Amino acid sequence: MEDVVFSTEPEVLDPKVLKVIKRVSNEFELALEKVAANHAQPAKYPLPADPQSTERTLAAIFNTLSAEKKQHAAALATSRINVPLAVRTARFAELAKVDLTKSDSVKKQSIALPMPVANKIPQNFWSSLPALHLTPAVLPTAVVQHHLELRLRKVYCEDETGSTSIGSDEIAMGGFVVDALGVVHSMPTFDVRGGFDTGEDKKYDPPKVLYNFSLDSRAPFPQRMLATLVLVEKDGNGFSAFMDKLVDAVRTEVTDALAGSIPLPLPAQIRQIIAAAISKVFGFVLGLFKSIWANEDDIFPERNLRLSVNKLDPRWNGGDESPHIRVDFIGHNGHYFAVLDTKAKRTG
Repeated sequence: MEDVVFSTEPEVLDPKVLKVIKRVSNEFELALEKVAANHAQPAKYPLPADPQSTERTLAAIFNTLSAEKKQHAAALATSRINVPLAVRTARFAELAKVDLTKSDSVKKQSIALPMPVANKIPQNFWSSLPALHLTPAVLPTAVVQHHLELRLRKVYCEDETGSTSIGSDEIAMGGFVVDALGVVHSMPTFDVRGGFDTGEDKKYDPPKVLYNFSLDSRAPFPQRMLATLVLVEKDGNGFSAFMDKLVDAVRTEVTDALAGSIPLPLPAQIRQIIAAAISKVFGFVLGLFKSIWANEDDIFPERNLRLSVNKLDPRWNGGDESPHIRVDFIGHNGHYFAVLDTKAKRTG
């Protein structure tokens, strides 16, 4: 067996978890509608006063749009809101009853609209999953920690965005990672380069460290990690600057929705499932920025890189650097790919 197994295939989640993901995604969609409608009619669609609300986080992103895009998004959101209730119910199920004219947040109102019993996760669901043990293992007192760096070596432009070759792309990258304990960490957004044209690349020598994963001898192997990567062609005024806040908002909402039925403390395996759910909701919300808000930045569909580490000190043909991993980003009439690798770092 290889010391580290890489995969870009999507995570397969239980249908019960997917139903919760759908509900949380609907909450974000409603919040996006409200923020856009508020731009045109602030008195009719008031935002919550709480600065930590999802609406306030999304409003900060909305404010980066041009005046023309804001007006377009407001008109689209208002038209969506004003369709017959039956149409809203078909889309949002029980959450169609959320009243966007109230100052209460979508989250607060959704709490008063419980999921149908058939869609809820039962109390015994987590303990019934195969190979999942809720009783913490007895950990050895001696601790050995090594690290595994996830590194970016190159970003290559196969085909710049847009339907013509006029202009160039300004590319940024961001996202988040999930460590072996299932804890989500934002990956700071950074500019890759401006002036990208077809056939050009940006090389990193030495490689750019995207995240430094810890490998802990106390945890069982394989230890699993996840990196959700987002590539953005920056036509607007800085959506990428708000990506970290969006990650935090999605993480909070998904964890609240799923962890309410889980006894504490959360085992690492369950946190990994929650993290996969966060990735799915995050990708859904990114898509809404384009479909509802017509966001000026071209946000490529997110890509997930999963790592399964089978030993504390992984080696590749006796060396500490893995083979290169290619991750493709396709969308907006464009195609980029990133070349990554990992490097094992011994401690002591």
